[in-house]
Amino acid sequence: MKYVRVARERGARTFVLVFDRGDDLHAELQRFMETEHVRSGRLSAVGGFSSATLGYYAPEARDYEPIAVAEQVEVLSLLGTIAVMDGKPAAHMHGVVGFRGGAVKGGHVKAATVWPTLEAFVNEYSGELDRVMVPDLGIGLVDLS
Repeated sequence: MKYVRVARERGARTFVLVFDRGDDLHAELQRFMETEHVRSGRLSAVGGFSSATLGYYAPEARDYEPIAVAEQVEVLSLLGTIAVMDGKPAAHMHGVVGFRGGAVKGGHVKAATVWPTLEAFVNEYSGELDRVMVPDLGIGLVDLS
């Protein structure tokens, strides 16, 4: 993955990230956030995946049910937030992917391999957001307290 800062305004930055074929979405995004010290923000992206695991949050299980994507798909929309959890920046992403013929699947992005590319924008916020684990839900939520 390559990236460049395209704007800086009042302590916040905007980056364009271009992922390469075969990149692990989460690993590369984590490396970027740690290298650039991005502690809060939002992201959006379009592109493609060769495979992915999406998730549907099942409240009764307090976990995500996996939705397997085992073929080439178009990333029609990928949106996410960045906040600090357990002392490290963490991205929470949801996506919609399109299949040949027009069928779609969507959900929480648990894992994804980029193919042929993914183009993302990261808009950093000047403050820091914290995400904390909510035990009765089994997931981390942004804490505004």
